[in-house]
Formats: sequence, structure tokens, C-alpha cells
Amino acid sequence: MQITLKDIAAIPLFSPFLQFPWKLKSLMQKARILKFDPDSIIIREGDKDEGALFVVLSGFVIIAKTIDFETGRAKALARLRAGEFFGEMSLFDDSVRSASVLAGEETYLLEVSKHAFDELVTSDVEVSSALLCGVIQAISNRLRRTNMELVVLYDTGKIISRNQRLADMCQGILQRLSSSLMTPSGLLFIFNELSDSYDSVAKTSDFDLSQEQKVQSVAILESHKLGFRFPEDNHLETGLVLPKPYMMLTPLVRKGMVYGAIILARDDRAFTDAEFNLAAGVSQQASFAVENARNREEEAAKAAYNKRRQR
Repeated sequence: MQITLKDIAAIPLFSPFLQFPWKLKSLMQKARILKFDPDSIIIREGDKDEGALFVVLSGFVIIAKTIDFETGRAKALARLRAGEFFGEMSLFDDSVRSASVLAGEETYLLEVSKHAFDELVTSDVEVSSALLCGVIQAISNRLRRTNMELVVLYDTGKIISRNQRLADMCQGILQRLSSSLMTPSGLLFIFNELSDSYDSVAKTSDFDLSQEQKVQSVAILESHKLGFRFPEDNHLETGLVLPKPYMMLTPLVRKGMVYGAIILARDDRAFTDAEFNLAAGVSQQASFAVENARNREEEAAKAAYNKRRQR
């Protein structure tokens, strides 16, 4: 990948170097540009290394946290794109890595080692202080987003625990997510084995998709298990006709299979990475509960049908 000092300086984190290009050049001589193939592990949770800050130059990465060490099951926490960075905490302490990072597609990263960062701190107080302020500001913003996500996930958990009926549970989950993202149009649909089709279980603002659009949406999510955004993720390649200019799809998954989706849509603005990460978190939390409620009601329907046939 060809990248210039001007390209690096355009990244918000490195804006303090705009007035000092020779200082940026000195730092970049100690940095590395790394390429990772899709699904490659960049950082493994629990590993201890010398520490480095990574900046996404192209592609995207997925931050994941293990929630079951016996099975290896992990929860995707965030997706970071070009211009964003990770690994910053390793610049300040020697703890093991707190989460894993994987390449979501072919991805190029800029690696600044802890050693190179420490040299900058000791040799140039002015620039390093501005750089540290950028890192601290990003950490602060992430904490605020995390706090909002925790509140929404907590509320989602309460909705799941107090609603046994599938329709009530799904409507509550969808309304809470739609409200938090200020998005009036939403849909939650799941596969119905009895009818061999996808049922719209919950809707807001009467937003809906045709059966063909639901099938296409699931096909897209089978290849993008974390989720998909239009038009950011290049909807032209999917063949899906968009009922709204901006849409966000996150999957309902059980045992590796996509059995439904939560879809949010709006007319006025694109969905941000933070909104995408929140929706993905809610979908992951809801997947098991929605499937259990669906299975209970399908079993009850089958039992009632068989009982009628026996009369």
C-alpha cells in the first residue's frame, strides 16, 4: 500500500504533526505498515507483547471479547474503520491484551511501537502532549458510547426477562433500540419453519420488507455475520433494492446460522460506527432469547395442530 506523510497527517490522531512534517517523518521511520488478510488475528486476548498503537489505514477490524473460555465463544464489541486506532492502552501499561482484534477484510495498519512512542514523549513535549490529548479524547468518547450501550443492553435484558410472548419481546427490543438511535423505521423478522418463510414479528412506523428482500438480507448477513450498512458497505454489490436511503442490518444468529435480522432505516443520515456497534450488541444479546421464544411458540402450535388432527 502506498501512503504518504500527507496521508498520515490527514488522520485526526496525527493532526498535531501538521505544522511539523519533519517530526512526523522521524516517527514514521520507526513505524511499520502491516497487511492482514480477512479473518487474520492481529491481537489475541490474553497475550503479552511489547505494546504498540495500531491505526487503521484501510479495511476494518473487529474488536472481540471472550465470554466463554471453555467454548471460545466471543462477543464482537466494535468495528473500527480507516482513521480509527486501537491498542492505545498498551502504551501506558504492561498488562496483557484485554481483547482480540481481527481483520474484517483485507486491512492495512500503521503500527507505532511503545518504544517509538516513548521516544517521542521524552524528546518532544509539545507534539507528544497534543498526541496524548487526542488519545485521551478518543478513550473518553469510547467510554461514553460504552455507557450508552450498557444502558441499552441492560434495558434489553429487562425486556427479555419480563416478556414470554415472542411478539411482545421482539416489539420491546426493537422499540428500545429504535428509540436510542432516534430511528423511526425498524423491523425484526425471523424464519418460520411451518410456513417456510420469514415473518415480520415486530415493526415501527409500519416499515417492512418483501419476502424477497428478507431472503436477500439474510443472504447478505450470512457473509457478513457482524452486520451490514447501506450505503457504506457498498450495497451495489448485494443486488438489494433499498426502500430507504440508509439502512442497517444486524443478524439474529444461533449455532452459526442466521435465522432472522433486525433492520433499522432512515432517510436523513447514515448510521455511524457507534450506532452500528450498538445495534450489533443488541442483536447478539437478543439472538438466543428470540430463538427460544420462537421455538416455544412453534412447539405449542405443532402440539395444538396434532391435537386437532387426532379428534
